[in-house]
Amino acid sequence: MYSLVIFLVVFLIFVYSCISNEKEVRDNVVFSKEYSMCLKGLLSIMIVIHHYSLSSLFDESVLHTFYRMIGYPCVAVFFFISGYGIAYSFKNKENYKQRFMKDKIWNIFLPYMVSTCVYFSARIVWGGGKNEISSIIDDTKRGLPVSANSWYIVVILILYLFYFFSYNLREPFYYICVGFFCIIYFFVIKDFLKWPSNWYGTFFCFFIGIHFQKFSNKLECSKGKSFIIFLGFLISFYFTLIYQNTESWIYFEILGSVCIVLFLYYISTKICFKENSLLEKIGRYSLYIYLYHGLVIQVINKILPSKLIYLNCFLVVVFSIIGGKCFYILQNKIQRFIIYK
Repeated sequence: MYSLVIFLVVFLIFVYSCISNEKEVRDNVVFSKEYSMCLKGLLSIMIVIHHYSLSSLFDESVLHTFYRMIGYPCVAVFFFISGYGIAYSFKNKENYKQRFMKDKIWNIFLPYMVSTCVYFSARIVWGGGKNEISSIIDDTKRGLPVSANSWYIVVILILYLFYFFSYNLREPFYYICVGFFCIIYFFVIKDFLKWPSNWYGTFFCFFIGIHFQKFSNKLECSKGKSFIIFLGFLISFYFTLIYQNTESWIYFEILGSVCIVLFLYYISTKICFKENSLLEKIGRYSLYIYLYHGLVIQVINKILPSKLIYLNCFLVVVFSIIGGKCFYILQNKIQRFIIYK
């Protein structure tokens, strides 16, 4: 318990040191590029710790429960930021829609396919050949991508493409299409495919981000409103801990996701992470951290003693960041070679 307290205190000090005293909102842009990168850097680290906590080697009595449940708020914020950013770019960047498939979709799809090849090769080597191929196929059918924990990348690609094709629709028809899409997606994934709840528990925050970007000049913020929303998140989070092994918990996850992104938006009109911080730099290659940290977790668990929980967790975070940076540089060189060959 003391270790948990110390860990959380150090983490909160780290976050506080990256926050500036004042927030200046320019042209109704609450999530600037720098601020979004800082958030992505912080969330990437939390996601890595969350996925490490899901490992069977993680101590049940220490950080296990807390970090098992911290994943969905982080992913909800990722979806929210992505929706906000894509709506802003479509509205304000010249010719962005024309360059969207090349500049956005390709820059996500290519790294994802490369990581899938890397994971596939690693599983074949570690798993023993043909039997592992059958296991990979079975996992894919159950909603477990070859590239570990990469379901988010698949979903965000689907959401980006949906927004791309529905962008020119007028508002009544656009919102009708969004509603139908969310309902169909939710029930197909949940009841037909029966994939894990992470596929459908937070994706709608993407559309909340789009909506908030469109109407940011009409949304007012108050301390009381922020407090009530955050209290709603804490209550939802508490019930997800209680009902985590039942079917009811998904509804508390959905409610908690809504509350956390609303709280983030309102609080972000008042505070901001410092520019040029370490988190901003990490955020620039958060995609690669997300893609490859599962491989780092597997390697660390294979070669280091399971009793060294905190050391292993620290090494997983460090090597995930280093590995993400390396793959980020390598991928950029590959793309330049393909484009300018």
